[in-house]
Amino acid sequence: MRSGVHAGLRFGTGHWPQLHIEKLFDEWLIPVCKPALLKKNGPVNDAKDLERYRLMHSTSEPWSAWLFEKGESERWPAGGSAFDDSLAIIRATEAGQGLALARWSLIAGEVKEGRLALASDRVLKFSRSYYFVCPPALLRLDKVDAFRKWVVAEARSFPIPAAVERAA
Repeated sequence: MRSGVHAGLRFGTGHWPQLHIEKLFDEWLIPVCKPALLKKNGPVNDAKDLERYRLMHSTSEPWSAWLFEKGESERWPAGGSAFDDSLAIIRATEAGQGLALARWSLIAGEVKEGRLALASDRVLKFSRSYYFVCPPALLRLDKVDAFRKWVVAEARSFPIPAAVERAA
């Protein structure tokens, strides 16, 4: 059965056999919370700092990735809320429910608008990124080429976290 889909955007590791794959941008994990909560509890830089917050837990953005990336072996607080949905965690965090380790692409707008605040300068490059994909033969189609050019240009204009920019 044919779907009629000529091209797509995928979030993953970039390994899809038999497809043309073009990386659009990296994804980053960064702790965020409501600005008032950050003002009350202060920034986080290590496992000890996390004890001041109720942590929002996600199976796809685990706190262990952020902690162990720095080589810390301390256990983070057991309390907090767990969700399987990244957006549910972001909405709960916006409502002041705690501190979340969130994907930058999902919270950049909320940070820009002041609804969420970056709670740390520690940013972790995520193991997955965003890609344009299509069967190689379809790159010759004008509509696929036009879409590819547009999405690549849009991806280039997407901001990276300030901490990453400063480190570059």
